[in-house]
Amino acid sequence: MNKKHIAAVLILALVIILTLAALVIIGQVKLNKLEAENLSLAAYASAVPEFTYPDATDLVTIDDAYLGEISIAALSGVPKNSYDYDNLYYEDGRYNYTVDGFTTSAAGIDVSYYSEDIDWEAVKADGIDFAMIRVGFRGYVSGELNLDKKFHEYMAGATAAGLDVGVYFYSQAVNAAEALEEAEFVIEQIKPYQLTYPVALDIEITSAENVRQNEVSGEVLSEVCEVFCDRIFEEGYRPMVYANKRMAYLKLDMRRVCKYDFWYAEHDKDGDDPTFAYDFRMWQYSSEGEVDGINTPVDLNICFYNYRLD
Repeated sequence: MNKKHIAAVLILALVIILTLAALVIIGQVKLNKLEAENLSLAAYASAVPEFTYPDATDLVTIDDAYLGEISIAALSGVPKNSYDYDNLYYEDGRYNYTVDGFTTSAAGIDVSYYSEDIDWEAVKADGIDFAMIRVGFRGYVSGELNLDKKFHEYMAGATAAGLDVGVYFYSQAVNAAEALEEAEFVIEQIKPYQLTYPVALDIEITSAENVRQNEVSGEVLSEVCEVFCDRIFEEGYRPMVYANKRMAYLKLDMRRVCKYDFWYAEHDKDGDDPTFAYDFRMWQYSSEGEVDGINTPVDLNICFYNYRLD
């Protein structure tokens, strides 16, 4: 064998060795990635608590702006809040929930046309994972259904930027028939889109005068939640109820509402833990958030549940 043949054989052998080494490295990278993903899923699974329920003698303490600090009996059959707040971290105005070194929560915002023009690519780049976008609202006094004038623009922009999206509707329904009307309105508007997060009904107590829902009983408002959410579920979407602590404790019957995912609103004071006694999947902790791509203060949320696993 001459020198040229020997050189060719050596080069071929070297190419084979390098190829095999590359395959081993690629395989190891893929294995490491899979192991990391599995560990992340395991951490996530441990972050979602098994439901526990109050004892008959348990009390819930409420610090209400109007009533002061009061204690009421815990509701049987309503899952307790089981999050371990040692895993809840607050940094630079945002929260995340971390288990065994893995972040198991998602960072989100909720927006309506008050947020004006939004650069969704910048929002995504600023670490926001999901957006809850307002479909519309029922008028405080008139009772008319209204489409949020930025809804379709926001949905297109958020999905194009790669954010997970859900929606919410601000309710002023005063009976079951109006709740069903609100659900049908929402279903019609969201048909063109692939939602990865829930469809939420926003139920709020407000101090404004002549608000038609303010005089509605808690029993009727609980029925409004049920009718809306059941209809949303029938269409294959994940229903959710949004409310603050006062509404949840003092007006809604959480024994009827807890069968749906709950989005809890309590605006923190720079790193305080949420104080709600019952289970919730999302927490709106600020209305004064700052996010790149949005020129106005924005609501900030943390989601403790991975809706992508559904």
